[in-house]
Amino acid sequence: MSEDGQDAKTSFWKTLPGILTGVAALLTALGGFVVVIMQVVGATGQVAQPPAASGPAAVTSAAAAPEPQDEISSAGTTDAPATESGSPPLGSPPAEGDVLYEDRLEMRLGDLADLETGKVGTAPSGFDVYLQSSGAFTAYGQLTRATGPISRSACVAALTERQDSHIEPAELGAEDWICVQTETGRLAALWVVQKAAPGSPLWIFEYVLWK
Repeated sequence: MSEDGQDAKTSFWKTLPGILTGVAALLTALGGFVVVIMQVVGATGQVAQPPAASGPAAVTSAAAAPEPQDEISSAGTTDAPATESGSPPLGSPPAEGDVLYEDRLEMRLGDLADLETGKVGTAPSGFDVYLQSSGAFTAYGQLTRATGPISRSACVAALTERQDSHIEPAELGAEDWICVQTETGRLAALWVVQKAAPGSPLWIFEYVLWK
C-alpha cells in the first residue's frame, strides 16, 4: 500500500466517525465477553435437582410422613371426667332385679315418711316410718336392725330372726342399717347418711324399696 493510502487510513481513525466506529467495536467486544462470563458463572452456580419420585417410592414416602399429634390442654394433661364421692358407708345396695324405688329422706324429729312415694311430713298419708321427737325410729309394720351388706334376702333373714319396737338411729354403726316392712307389706332398707347435730337438725337417710 502506498504511503498516501496509509496516511488516509490513519487520518480516518482520527476523525469523529472513526472514533465512534472504534468505540462501538470496543463496546460490542466487551458485551460479548460479559455474556460469556455470565453463562459460565450461571452454569457452575446451579445445583441439579433430582427428579420428583414417582411410583412405589413416592407412595412409601407419603406413607412415612408422621401423623399430627393430638392437642393437649395447657396444663399438659388431658381432661378427665370428674368422679363423684360421698357414697354411704355401706355403698349402694346391689342392683337386684326386684328393686322398686330408691330415694333419700331428709327428716326432722317428729316427721313421718312414705317410702313408696318418698314424701316426708308431719302427717303424710300411708306413712311407713316415724322419727319420734325423742329420736327413736319406729315403723308402721315390722322393723329390725341389720348389719353387713344390704340385700332383700338379708332383710328377710333379719326380720325372721327378730323384730324391734323401735331403733335409735344415733346408735347405728357404720355397717348397720334398718330393715322395714312397709304398710303395703313390701320390704325396705334404710341407712344413715348424716346424723343430726347442733345447728343441723336434719337426719338424712337413703333407702331402697323392694317389690
